[in-house]
Amino acid sequence: MMFNTIYKDHVVVISVLLTLILAFLDFNLRLTSQQDIDTQAQRLLAPEAEAFAVLLPKHLSMLNEKMAPFMVDKQQATEQIDEQNSTVIETESMSAELQAQQNGLVEHLYIGDYRYSLLAVFMRDIPFAVFIKTDTRDGTTETIKLSLSSSIEEYNLKSIAADSVMFTAEQREITIKLFQSS
Repeated sequence: MMFNTIYKDHVVVISVLLTLILAFLDFNLRLTSQQDIDTQAQRLLAPEAEAFAVLLPKHLSMLNEKMAPFMVDKQQATEQIDEQNSTVIETESMSAELQAQQNGLVEHLYIGDYRYSLLAVFMRDIPFAVFIKTDTRDGTTETIKLSLSSSIEEYNLKSIAADSVMFTAEQREITIKLFQSS
């Protein structure tokens, strides 16, 4: 009986000691982890301070000289982008004469000042096609849905297939494929 009491006392003491050791290790790991997190946070908040702290003034001036051709004024960059975009918009329009000659397989259908691009085809109970209508003057777009027998001015939607649509206008048949083969 005495052996059981001594044995139980030793088990309790050893359990208490192990619990204290594990608690101390856990506290120590959490403390060092928090210090690492604080150090990483400081690096994230001020990365440029570390990067340029080692640059001497003469090295910094040499770096600035080499980077000068790549530095562009924000206003100047915006004007260049606007010029490029306006050029693209102008070249995407089509004259009335060429519009009247649209026939066969085309990438886009041009009607007046608008360009129609096939976006999707849905083959449900009532098939329909979705187009992106782009104003070639200002580049604004809207999405439109057309079903069979719908029309855009003189262009009537004659057929809808899984990968294409066909419009008719006068004696012409114009097909727009969903994906162009290369």
